[in-house]
Amino acid sequence: MILAIWLAYYLVTKYIQPKVLEPNCLTNTNGCLNVNLWKDKNSFLAQILPMNQFAWFDGSLIYIYNQSPGTCENPDQYSPVVVIKPTLSQGVLTFQRKPDECIPNVATVSKSYVNIPALKDNNISLYYRSKGGVLSMIDVFQQLANDGYISTSGIIN
Repeated sequence: MILAIWLAYYLVTKYIQPKVLEPNCLTNTNGCLNVNLWKDKNSFLAQILPMNQFAWFDGSLIYIYNQSPGTCENPDQYSPVVVIKPTLSQGVLTFQRKPDECIPNVATVSKSYVNIPALKDNNISLYYRSKGGVLSMIDVFQQLANDGYISTSGIIN
């Protein structure tokens, strides 16, 4: 009986926790982000938790909501966003900050993804763990590109 308990403890701490539970953010969640992704072709709307941050990739630019200090003329329909341009240079994907813009707010953009029946099944939940430190939005975009959610085929310098 004691041997069985010790063996179970050993298996959990040496194999199950570090190889299954932690990479999937089921334990030790301090360095984890949950990314809910609604995808359509080469565009997506992402909700990054626990920050409750929204980002929209329209196929060429990434718009990050609630990070720009600016204001828009019609705040009921438009939000100021930080604009990031993914750039492919010599096979390396980099992210370049562009001037902030006013674009349709999250509620308007989300209608394009969430309310279309064919896209409801395209909601993907991803978990990313920091390899040390805090994951930034750029780290999330880099991981999304590595996982194939940001296609570099249409990105031209």
